[in-house]
Amino acid sequence: MDGHEIADEDVPAHAGGCAIGCAIALAGLVVGFAVEVTATHLMADAWTYCYDAPWPMAYDMADSPRTFIFEDLGWLLLYSLCLPVGFWLARRLAHRRGRLLRISACLLASSVLLTGVLATDLMLNVSAKGGMYQVAHCPRGLPPWWPGWLPARPGANPCGSGPCLGAGR
Repeated sequence: MDGHEIADEDVPAHAGGCAIGCAIALAGLVVGFAVEVTATHLMADAWTYCYDAPWPMAYDMADSPRTFIFEDLGWLLLYSLCLPVGFWLARRLAHRRGRLLRISACLLASSVLLTGVLATDLMLNVSAKGGMYQVAHCPRGLPPWWPGWLPARPGANPCGSGPCLGAGR
């Protein structure tokens, strides 16, 4: 073996791969935090509007597991993992394609994962626990902006298992 063969063997195959991976992980944390804040604001707006109460009171009445710190951290972790997992999946599936197609596949896969996690989070946590929303504000037990084709947590009946606030109006 000559000196050139030894030098080629010592060079890692993916020089700079760690920097790219770390940048994707950091971007995942930033995107995850931004989506977590957005989801929390959507839930807070739904709770305050549908309970017809100020935020502290609506927060207490919602009694959602989403308001507990460990549940919140779990969703933050899920949101933060969407970007790196989407990039990893797309790179594995489109590894022999062109660079533009790989980048597009990575962004699409990450967006699909992030949208799925956000929709699941909202489906589980935007509706009233025990059906205590104001009927005048949210007659179906969901905020007016909620898409009808998307299901919500079971039991989101506006007058189902709990008292129906505002039913006498």
